[in-house]
Amino acid sequence: MASPPGMEEVASLMWIKKHKREGKFDVLIVDCAPTGETLQLLAFPDVAKWYLARIFPIHRMMNKVARPVMQPFISIPLPSDDIFSNVKDLLIDLEGMKKILGDPKVCTTRIVLNLEKMVVKEAQRAFTYLSLYDYLTDLVVVNRVLPPEVTDTYFDSWREAQQRYSVMVETAFSPIPTLRTKLFDHEIVGLESLAEMGESIYGDRDPSQIFYQSVPQRIRKVGNTYELQLHLPFVGKEDVDIKHREGELFVSVGPYKREISLPRVLNGKRVTKGRLDEGMLSVTFSDRKP
Repeated sequence: MASPPGMEEVASLMWIKKHKREGKFDVLIVDCAPTGETLQLLAFPDVAKWYLARIFPIHRMMNKVARPVMQPFISIPLPSDDIFSNVKDLLIDLEGMKKILGDPKVCTTRIVLNLEKMVVKEAQRAFTYLSLYDYLTDLVVVNRVLPPEVTDTYFDSWREAQQRYSVMVETAFSPIPTLRTKLFDHEIVGLESLAEMGESIYGDRDPSQIFYQSVPQRIRKVGNTYELQLHLPFVGKEDVDIKHREGELFVSVGPYKREISLPRVLNGKRVTKGRLDEGMLSVTFSDRKP
């Protein structure tokens, strides 16, 4: 009853934080699950912040009231207030996790895709949600590209489709760099095969380098107003909704919502305009009318 949903994801996040704190490794690579589960994982620090501010106090108060009344009639012990305190400490600790994942000098995301219509669309959707939560995507890796030595006419239509979607990927994700690796004639299992694939993708580049460093979100002053810009590619105006209240801006894209904590310079100002132009959401803040 005390535990919020998604505690399994929290455990995964805490392992990342543990490895970062211990500093035993030069690079930590997380091979993420399919898009939906990964986004739930990366969104959890924001969700936890909302849960801690809105729902957690209600649950805690209800437990204090209900425990003395209900406990004599049930055999399962109800959580004590100490348990709620521990959960609260855990959720607060997630703020440190967000600082790691959201620091473009420390953590980046790399999207891996095949040159197939539905896969490219899903990758575009993932990129949009990553941008929504202010995570840096520094590289797109295209996997299983037909190599030139495959000349059998059986693969002609497949090669044409790959060429078509290859142009689509280059255009859609620009200016993020795109690297490719071929479709191998054997299964990629074991260190030797992985080294072979790594050589195919990166060549003499350092795989641990950050290939692109532009952050999706920024705030700038424009005359007497302030403008918050958030990179939201591959969505239309009908997919985006924004709500504002003092100190917070809520941006929703489909089923995903992000709560953006606004800087103090925007206190006392109101949202006067919002527009989505070529994948860039711009929200204008102006002084409140007397």
